Amino acid sequence: MRFFEGGNLKIIRKLDGGFAGDIHLIETADGARSIRKSYANNPTVDLDAEWNALVFLHGKGYSVPKPLHKTADEMYMQYINNGVLWDFYQATDTATRHDLLDKFTKLLYDLHVLDVNSYNINFIENELAEIKNILKEKQLKNYFSALEKLESRSVNIAVKTPCFIHRDYHPWNVLVDTDERLYAADLPLSQGDFRFDVAWTFMLMSRSGFREFAEKFLLEYAKLNSSVYDDFDFYKSLANLRWLANVSKFAHGQAELECFRHWIRQAEMFLERE
Repeated sequence: MRFFEGGNLKIIRKLDGGFAGDIHLIETADGARSIRKSYANNPTVDLDAEWNALVFLHGKGYSVPKPLHKTADEMYMQYINNGVLWDFYQATDTATRHDLLDKFTKLLYDLHVLDVNSYNINFIENELAEIKNILKEKQLKNYFSALEKLESRSVNIAVKTPCFIHRDYHPWNVLVDTDERLYAADLPLSQGDFRFDVAWTFMLMSRSGFREFAEKFLLEYAKLNSSVYDDFDFYKSLANLRWLANVSKFAHGQAELECFRHWIRQAEMFLERE
């Protein structure tokens, strides 16, 4: 692809890459811009899976940045002018916030109603098994009672038709352009229950101190699919415990865990209420 040939790329600035990789705004000699996402320093991330998800969803007409180019340990995608949704959301007026929240909710719903050709019918069972393995590996004994409660309750949870899920949907993983169109980003795309996705977003925003946003998000999603309320307390607890397991899985030392201690305590408090 000529856009990336000839060594004519230059880095404009590093963007917030988060926990997994590095993100840079890239520009060619003729001024064309793109986003480069690199996992060169984090071989645990499956770049192929993320790239394939991006290509697949873009091909389905789902609103994601256009995939441009991929190498062994980095990928390039469309540059979205206004950047991270949350930054734009915080800076705008009340009416625009309401509109953006509607779009944010609808974007997740649109993912959940995409056609799925094959079904993963053991989502809860698989989630609980993965969480148990992580807790055992990290010897996180404090969370086993919560896991046992979820295992006991899981036998009575009504199964919904599996769908594509994001697994980490929040306003920092959504981009907005100058026309206020939203684009989902950072999709570790998999199949599962849409209630887990909604609960993950709800609890993440609640833990982060944005309970009002979380409540409005849930209300808007329920307007699109009222069955989201079915067994939702279970999925809130599952999302919290999964988040705690994920933090422990990827944080390899006390320093990393200390960075998350406030959010860890918030997640623990929510589990204790259930």
